[in-house]
Amino acid sequence: MTKKKLLESALRELIDKSAADRSFEVIESEKFHGYLITNYLVRVPLKRTKIHDVSFEDKKSKRTGTKSWKALLSINNLSYEEIVFLDLETHGLLRNVPIFMAGTLFPGSEYSRATQFIAKTENKEKRLLKWVTETIRDKTVITFNGSAFDLPFLKGRCEFHSVPFLEPSLHVDLLPYARELWKDVFSSRKLKVLECNINDYNREFDIPSSMIPSLIKQYENTGNMMFLEIVARHNLYDLIATVKLFEKIISTFIRSI
Repeated sequence: MTKKKLLESALRELIDKSAADRSFEVIESEKFHGYLITNYLVRVPLKRTKIHDVSFEDKKSKRTGTKSWKALLSINNLSYEEIVFLDLETHGLLRNVPIFMAGTLFPGSEYSRATQFIAKTENKEKRLLKWVTETIRDKTVITFNGSAFDLPFLKGRCEFHSVPFLEPSLHVDLLPYARELWKDVFSSRKLKVLECNINDYNREFDIPSSMIPSLIKQYENTGNMMFLEIVARHNLYDLIATVKLFEKIISTFIRSI
């Protein structure tokens, strides 16, 4: 059996096993010429941590500063409609390649709602950019490593296509907070490491993020929906993990002061 066939067999087995995953389900999928919009019900709520009077004088942050911690905690007082989690899947890390998928998640008290915009062809990336910038406009956007990757990538692609970038009201990247809180606990603060060790969340039916660009290429070359499903699941798992990490960062910080 060739390497290609072995990979396809392993991915099919992964999809079959993932049928046991009940953390999300498709509620609507709209197909258009060259792009696809899928909406999900995500059975992961955003749990609020009760915050009383917090004294920041006892918790000085060398990396992010007291002001940044106040900004993070202020999100706890926002309505769910004002918060959106964002994650992108691209053809690679270089910013001269297109965005293939933009995933957003609006949290709720009982469940969350996620939407993915998939640009099935590169010439539909401009439509994707308009959709995602409209979605995050005037919202508080939460990402993991979004300061280094997602937002600069998004801005760069908007500039390439001459699409106005609509600024969110606030962007909070959880990576610096995770680095500060657990810098002496874990050797790595990668999202998968954190979710396994502090989130009690394990992606049993996922693949390494390094495989995403090659799976996108396979999907574009073959049209095989199996590759798209794997990429979409990875994106949803990233969004869910970011929600859980946000909860954990807030609760850990409150306990520490």
